[in-house]
Amino acid sequence: MVLTLKELVARWFNEIWNRRHLEVADELMGEGCVIHNPGLKPEDATTAAAFRSLAQAFQSAIPDIHIEIQDTVAERDQVVVRCLVTGTHTGEGLNVRPSNRPIRLSGMAWGRWRDGKLVEAWNNFDFLSLYEQIGAVERP
Repeated sequence: MVLTLKELVARWFNEIWNRRHLEVADELMGEGCVIHNPGLKPEDATTAAAFRSLAQAFQSAIPDIHIEIQDTVAERDQVVVRCLVTGTHTGEGLNVRPSNRPIRLSGMAWGRWRDGKLVEAWNNFDFLSLYEQIGAVERP
């Protein structure tokens, strides 16, 4: 069964992030995939193994992380999702001592897919808000 682009991106967020099945990245990431993230060098996430390492850091900091897809738009080989991220900061994966505070932030991800594989992604999530919520930075 061939999944639509909307189904592929829903699988990405549900399996990898919400169900913690990081091995799904091996299935869904194309070779040489580039993930553009603020503060992330492209070479930091060009393999499924590198991506899994980044995801593990977030999941260890926020073990109950949940990403809800609120809207999805798909056209040609690209999919855009608007998301709500929630959880509780109880671990040290973000190099910040656990605050035990709830987190809630919004974001958007734009992915380009080829033959059922993610080949390039652009992520914009409100990480400043995240770090404010866990007490790592203060708003001036």
